[in-house]
Amino acid sequence: MQEKHDKRSSPKVPTDFLVELVGIILNENIFEFHNSYWKPKIGAAMGSPPIPYYADLFMTKIDKQIRILAKKYNENESEALAMLKRFLDDYILMFVGSTKKLHQLFEEANKLNPTNKLTMTHTSIIGEHIDDKCNCEELNSIPFLETKVSIKDGKID
Repeated sequence: MQEKHDKRSSPKVPTDFLVELVGIILNENIFEFHNSYWKPKIGAAMGSPPIPYYADLFMTKIDKQIRILAKKYNENESEALAMLKRFLDDYILMFVGSTKKLHQLFEEANKLNPTNKLTMTHTSIIGEHIDDKCNCEELNSIPFLETKVSIKDGKID
């Protein structure tokens, strides 16, 4: 976070002060659940107003690392990661390659940060060779942000 704030064009508030404030928000926050108060062991309480901004800074770093990891799966000068989009901490991506390779990328992405674990649901490739195919349930659409997404004629529908 320090790195991002140091790049501000006109910092009116000292960066060290902002970093200290965010540290307090992340480490000294509580939330109420079923009439009891709780303190998270890791991260911040959901619903805390500054958390989406902090999460965006954190996840932007993860975005870049996923893009770097995906380059290992490029084939024939084609980008394996044709699209990577995110809303807060929800990703949607288009991967060009086998479902087994997609799972390999997913496993590597989950090693990027010990406290951040991604989950995955993916569509199936019609006619995918058995050696390239994963063992997941075959799906022709996936949920994303309260919608159902599918690919038809090479386009997201």
